Amino acid sequence: MDEIMNTRDAALMRAVAAGDTEAFHEIMYRYLPLVSRTSFRILCDREDSESITVDVFSRVWSDASDYDHARPFYEWLLAMTCRLCRIRVFRRRILWVLAIRPDIYVTSPPKVPWEDDYISKQAWEIFCRASLKLTSRQRVVYTLCELEGLSVSQVHYVTGLRPSAITYALMRARERVKSELKRYGRVR
Repeated sequence: MDEIMNTRDAALMRAVAAGDTEAFHEIMYRYLPLVSRTSFRILCDREDSESITVDVFSRVWSDASDYDHARPFYEWLLAMTCRLCRIRVFRRRILWVLAIRPDIYVTSPPKVPWEDDYISKQAWEIFCRASLKLTSRQRVVYTLCELEGLSVSQVHYVTGLRPSAITYALMRARERVKSELKRYGRVR
């Protein structure tokens, strides 16, 4: 099944490189949820996530001819998403240090049914507080491994990080998130 998807994505990207807007729309339709969800989980902010999503698909359109067809498309797309998110996190931290936008991490909880809203907002705020303590590398690795379910080898392919660096970043991220959750009484 993956081979069929890779072949189909490669054909679509060839068409996008040739200027086919229908192929581009199909790529967007298939991968918009993945890019949006991943960027939102890394950044913890809806506006920044939407901005990154637009940037990613703008680059898909403009850099379609640079796509390596031997590589699975979703990994190329995730690599671009993670790279842009890491840059955004780095810029945010600079702004946060300068106190230009110190409340950025406690905005934009995910949309959920009204009955789960209070619990979801609490969990989201705790996660955002925990993410303050994560480096951009740890955020990306944690999001890809824990929240998106990718393996270490897939994360290596997406990020270019050594497997040992991924394992270490994931271990540190888990420790920090767990300690933050314990601090707020969510984990025993």
